[in-house]
Amino acid sequence: MFRYMAFVWNTANQRQSEAAQLLGRRLQTESRWQEAFDHGGVRVLYADVRGNAAESASHGSLQPRVLSHHCGIVVGSLFERNCDPEDPTPARAAVLGLRQTASIVNSRGRKLIGDYWGNYVAFLHDPDNARVWVVKDPTGALPCYSTVFRDVTVFFSCIADCVALQLLHFSVNASYLKKRVIRGPLIATGMHAQDALNEVTQVQRGECVEIDPRYHPGRFARHLYWNPLNFAASDAAIEDPDRAARALRGTVRACTHTLASCHDNLLHRLSGGLDSSIVSGCLKDAPGKPRITCYTYYDPRGFADERPWAQLAALHGGYEHVECALGARDIRLATMQRMRPSAEPASVLAYLQRSLLDGPLAARHGATAIFTGDGGDSGFCASASAHAVTEYLHRHGLRPAAFRIAAQVALCTRRSTLMVFSRSLRRWLLGAAPETNRSGASEDCKLVNPDVAETLAESSNDPPAWFRSTHAPWSSLRPMEILPSVPDFYNVACEPDSPMPEIISPLYSQPAIELFLRIPLYVHFEGGRDRGLARRAFAQDVPKPILRRMRKERVPGLYDEMVRRNRDFLRELFLDGVLIGEGLLSRGAVEAALSGSAARGGALPEEIFRHLDTEIWARAWTQKAQRGGAQIKEPLLFLARAAQYRGSHAGPAH
Repeated sequence: MFRYMAFVWNTANQRQSEAAQLLGRRLQTESRWQEAFDHGGVRVLYADVRGNAAESASHGSLQPRVLSHHCGIVVGSLFERNCDPEDPTPARAAVLGLRQTASIVNSRGRKLIGDYWGNYVAFLHDPDNARVWVVKDPTGALPCYSTVFRDVTVFFSCIADCVALQLLHFSVNASYLKKRVIRGPLIATGMHAQDALNEVTQVQRGECVEIDPRYHPGRFARHLYWNPLNFAASDAAIEDPDRAARALRGTVRACTHTLASCHDNLLHRLSGGLDSSIVSGCLKDAPGKPRITCYTYYDPRGFADERPWAQLAALHGGYEHVECALGARDIRLATMQRMRPSAEPASVLAYLQRSLLDGPLAARHGATAIFTGDGGDSGFCASASAHAVTEYLHRHGLRPAAFRIAAQVALCTRRSTLMVFSRSLRRWLLGAAPETNRSGASEDCKLVNPDVAETLAESSNDPPAWFRSTHAPWSSLRPMEILPSVPDFYNVACEPDSPMPEIISPLYSQPAIELFLRIPLYVHFEGGRDRGLARRAFAQDVPKPILRRMRKERVPGLYDEMVRRNRDFLRELFLDGVLIGEGLLSRGAVEAALSGSAARGGALPEEIFRHLDTEIWARAWTQKAQRGGAQIKEPLLFLARAAQYRGSHAGPAH
């Protein structure tokens, strides 16, 4: 897997210079690490152990790109921006010559956000004044975290590499843990978020951190370079359905073809739904003609079977199609205890999927990437009907078209037009608060200690900095709702040096996300159909039966069956675990939920798995900390450093 690590220090300070040298020596004891940049107190190293990485790198995939005149480096993938959303031409890999470097550095990295896109982290250095700017792209999954070692600021993508240095120590942020059990993975993120580990700060998507290592070592100012509200604003909206459909097809095809051009052999995770079928249709005529194999999960004992739909999409594209059986009987949750360290809790189900099927299948087919349709539900605005009328009212006020849209919504949801319109009117007049962080605060907390639940339910939970504005209705940010979550880039099922494939979701590409935001919900709801605009735009790329299909079958009872088969393991794990030990979960409620005769109306299996993600993660870190004589800590001392990190958005720290 591709990883990087960067050190920033004051070269005039002997203690910091020695610390940076020590970090570099420790890192380079592993032969896979290579030096990519070293100048003026900025050193960047990377490791790349993907299959056929050298060959794919020549096409512009994840790799280091050094700027001219020792001005920095961009790690990851970087492509030139196509200004015409209707143009399906694939983007070219970025060339960073003298002119481009000067433009990027003079803008302190803002030009990267506006003129390029990809999955990258940039380390920009001004040789004239020692300032360093670290820029994270707006939508990519390659993570960027920071910590401090002897006043040297360390940036990294994979925390397992930090652990391997045996120089850095990490402790769980108890305040984060409390919020996590209530609100789940979508707790507030952004420049005012709480970090999961006391010693680690995440550089958020679309953010720039500015460092002057000559002053206040380890401290930096934070700047928000990218805000989705700028694209959801009324003056940028694409309301003509014909133009919106052309732009949607052109942009998604361009992004898909660009990303596919980086790989000669890839897999496509085909579920049989609309979103993965759209990506499948776009891959059909990808330039370079990569070898494409589609695969579909199915439960051999399940009631729902998506294979016929997936077969239809694979046949339409002319792909080889592999069917992968995976049911509750095949899953042993005890294997999760082998999960690798992660900066924040990872999804148990994603871990199991990638460890049992994705990795072995990619190795068998020699694939360097796995494409998915992830992001389509939010990007194409599935279930957008609930807010379509409200957004129209917000943009245009009371006009006859609002009643027409209300009638379409009523027909789709089997409600009266009057009910739909009156609710939308009330929501428009009274306003609606952001909903991203509400999901886990009530019915889904049956296992949480009541005192903890009551305290946190009443506490404030500010939305990310992206969403702190009243210039656009919250409903118009539907295409962004999943982006605040933690990037799922590394496979915690495997060692970092394992040659795992890159997971690629074209619908999360920056040009695609920005276009989705420019199209109002009532246009996405074109023709009164769920994802109606997407169905229209990709009519020639997707089989007609899938275009007509309005609902996707869900596998009933899978979570229940997994809990039943793994009850003994779950009971032992939780009752002797961190969350109960810290008083966050109720011992009695957990015992009742995992008894052989759990009562109806108790904890949902989904809640058990949500807490399982957190328990496995917290247990791994507390076991490491306890071996060093430490415990879970409230971030009292850390708050002072966090205030330094997050205290300024306007300028550099001095």
